[in-house]
Amino acid sequence: MVMVNVKTILTELLLIAIYVVLSHLIKRFVRTNKLQVVGWGFTTFLFFGMGFYNLGWYWSAYPLAVWMIWAIILVFIQLTHNHEFIYKRYWPPFWQYSMIMSVVVFVASFFAGLLPVI
Repeated sequence: MVMVNVKTILTELLLIAIYVVLSHLIKRFVRTNKLQVVGWGFTTFLFFGMGFYNLGWYWSAYPLAVWMIWAIILVFIQLTHNHEFIYKRYWPPFWQYSMIMSVVVFVASFFAGLLPVI
């Protein structure tokens, strides 16, 4: 059984804590709704980056493929629902669900040592 690298997990938790403090300070001094979408995007890339670091080059292709398929599905949902594609309506749900997916990938990546080496 492969052990989880505690030093990496602690470093990533420290990065998350720094991110939470910085985003709280930015939200306190900058009052705008567009900042929320930017925050979802940055959070997504932060968690995906740390998850991909834990997973390695081979296994990170699978969450990335699921993310791309999810983006295409959202486009088709908007096309069938509204009969048009508008970026302004597309980006908030895309980044919200991407953030949720990236957190799931990050938490699952803690157990990347249990994946077979290819």
